[in-house]
Amino acid sequence: MGRCLTRLTRPLAMKALKYALLVTGALALAAAAFVAYLVITFDARDYEPRIAEMVKAKTGRTLQVKGETRLSFWPDLGVRLGPVILTERDSNEAFADVEDARFTVKLRPLLAKELVADELMLRGAHVRITRFADGHLNIDDLFENDSGPLEFDIGRVAIERSTVSYRDLGAGTSHELADIHLTTGRLFNGTPTPVKLSTRATDGARTYDVRSSIEGRLTFDLGRRRYTLDEATIELKGRTGPVADLAAVFKGGLVMDDGELRARPLSITAGGSFGSEKLDARVDAAALSLGGAQSIGETVTAKITSNGAHGTSTVVMTLPRTEWRDGAFTADAVALEADLRRAAYTIRATAHGALKADTAAGVLTLAQLESTFTGSGSRLPKQGVKGTLAGNVSVELAAQRVHATLDGRVSDSNVKATLAAVGFATPVFTFAAEIDALDTDRYAGSGKSSSNAGGLDLASLSTLPATGTLRIGALKTAGVTARNVRLVVTP
Repeated sequence: MGRCLTRLTRPLAMKALKYALLVTGALALAAAAFVAYLVITFDARDYEPRIAEMVKAKTGRTLQVKGETRLSFWPDLGVRLGPVILTERDSNEAFADVEDARFTVKLRPLLAKELVADELMLRGAHVRITRFADGHLNIDDLFENDSGPLEFDIGRVAIERSTVSYRDLGAGTSHELADIHLTTGRLFNGTPTPVKLSTRATDGARTYDVRSSIEGRLTFDLGRRRYTLDEATIELKGRTGPVADLAAVFKGGLVMDDGELRARPLSITAGGSFGSEKLDARVDAAALSLGGAQSIGETVTAKITSNGAHGTSTVVMTLPRTEWRDGAFTADAVALEADLRRAAYTIRATAHGALKADTAAGVLTLAQLESTFTGSGSRLPKQGVKGTLAGNVSVELAAQRVHATLDGRVSDSNVKATLAAVGFATPVFTFAAEIDALDTDRYAGSGKSSSNAGGLDLASLSTLPATGTLRIGALKTAGVTARNVRLVVTP
């Protein structure tokens, strides 16, 4: 009996499977034919008016599709747009335009209001941002209905030959990022991705023209507003303000966390021309935090070298901790080393004190200064001069002016002095100094001597690029001592 049932049911099962396969195949063919029909007969012009109406209703802006729109449905939704223009709100003026755009979107996540795409490509995009005199931006309305971070997963982004323009109508200034080229790997929340970006930045007044390139690994968390760029290399080339032939390289790691920028161990090298001087600088820092009302630097070292027709100057600065608050920069402990070789003079000095800077005024002040120095030159004593000084020094960057009030010992004399210098490349000095006692017979002048054989020719001071007065309590020269001597020096 069982064998009979088996003989009867087996053919029925085979037929059922056969019919099921036939039906499935027919449905698949019908679906494929339907999709193919959509692809072949799809005319984006049927949908463009509806899309434009939706954009107008949501943003008050007009969307104009100037070129042909191509659409593919398989295996994912692929869209390619020709020239597209989006106007300003309630205006016919262009806000953004794109020469060419292409993207491929996953259909199922799109139905769940999530953007999952294999690729997003923009070519020849131009976005124009304007700040009006009352302070509001022409993009403010685009974020009025912002409901939180956008959920997206994009396999690759490529932006070519694009531009972002910015105008500040209140300040009468304009800036532009042009020649934007951007490529990324997968863009997904919390996933590191390689990034390459290059731009050219200029302003309307042409006060700067800088090309930049950025490479690194980007990780972002949109919910926490945290962005990290690891293994970053940033290069800048061009000119800015009085600095020409700028070439700078930044290496390190950057973290932008809710508006605060932090730099992990970093190094910056930079070079350029300032007038006739060639400048080179290097800055290293263990950590740097910028943002809000306070910025902090940890273990910062800076070396600046200036080289020109009149000689070379090198300054090395070490700051264990720095703080910037409300436009004021402070470093309670700063160490300086200077090696100045200008014209016929060489000065080497070390100093430490407290550094303060008013960034708005461009004024640096070194207070509680304690320093040691040595100096030599054709118009100084043969043995040179050396000493220790304490006091305060201020530097006005824009005016290229240095002012110092010092008190200490130079060689065998106690000295009080007020010094000033104008011009960094070829400084002109003014001074007012008091010396308790000076024995010129202990110096051998390196220039032509007067009748005071073996003494210091004080008349040679008039050949220095300096103007000032020198008071000496007891002056000994050529075996003769004079008291309460006052010398007026003019070049």
